[in-house]
Amino acid sequence: MPTTDRLQTGQLVRLISGGPLMTVGADRADGDDRHVWCEWFAGDEHKIEEFPRGAIRPTPADDVLNEVARQIWERAQETMQWVQRCDAAVTLAYKHTGDAPHHMAWLVDQMVRALLGNEIAYKAFVGRFAQEHPGEEWDPGVAP
Repeated sequence: MPTTDRLQTGQLVRLISGGPLMTVGADRADGDDRHVWCEWFAGDEHKIEEFPRGAIRPTPADDVLNEVARQIWERAQETMQWVQRCDAAVTLAYKHTGDAPHHMAWLVDQMVRALLGNEIAYKAFVGRFAQEHPGEEWDPGVAP
């Protein structure tokens, strides 16, 4: 397709040099220059940028399907990890529900750790707890 062909709003494109799948927001002419406004997501961040028309190519349907399949696979993996963390938290709750009251703080702490999935997220949670509850400390409890 010659670079003078107009791209349609909503059409899927990619930079000729590669990169993420993008959606055409607008294809505009400025004198002899053509510019294409594209939108895409980098993780959860919405990006919008203008590119010279010659740097953009329409994306073949196979590329689109492969990209969509990859994104679905990644989301499925994230969902499975979340399900596993929820299962670990519920298992802890079920296993320790009858424990003495002084062990309940430990149970809640362990459930939070299971849901957050890693020590970095846990430390961030404890830090946020301290900011939002001045004068209180997060109680990791006593293991049964």
